[in-house]
Amino acid sequence: MDIQPIITTKCIMCHNGSQPIPDFRTYQVVKNNAARVKELTASRVMPQTGSLLYAQIKLIGCWVDAGAPDN
Repeated sequence: MDIQPIITTKCIMCHNGSQPIPDFRTYQVVKNNAARVKELTASRVMPQTGSLLYAQIKLIGCWVDAGAPDN
């Protein structure tokens, strides 16, 4: 499962360390927040700008369910 490109193109614009929200530039932070990422993308709350394809949302869910492996 290749989640990193989704995080890079859809999340980093806000989760880049410039705001008091999780900084997704490192894998460990993304992994630590994986359940919340799944929840917020599935409910379409995130990303706040732009959107994810249904296939991307499913991929994130499968990735989290698999233990959020480093990819």
